Amino acid sequence: MAIRKLQHVGGGSTGVTLPKDDLQLEELLDDDGTLEGEHHAHVKYEGDGTWTLKLLDMWRRAKSPARRWSVPWSDSE
Repeated sequence: MAIRKLQHVGGGSTGVTLPKDDLQLEELLDDDGTLEGEHHAHVKYEGDGTWTLKLLDMWRRAKSPARRWSVPWSDSE
């Protein structure tokens, strides 16, 4: 499990980066390692320090179901 730092991204929001290796496994990066195309994700707070991120992408949706990652987070760890 990759540990990522939460970062201020402006506009009162906080972000976290996704591991590049995981994005490559999902074929979201081009040959240069740059994000290929435009992608959107639904982020849902599940409670108890857990968020779920679900990739929403129209052209991939026809080929396969949306991807889902569960990101546990707790201040006590």
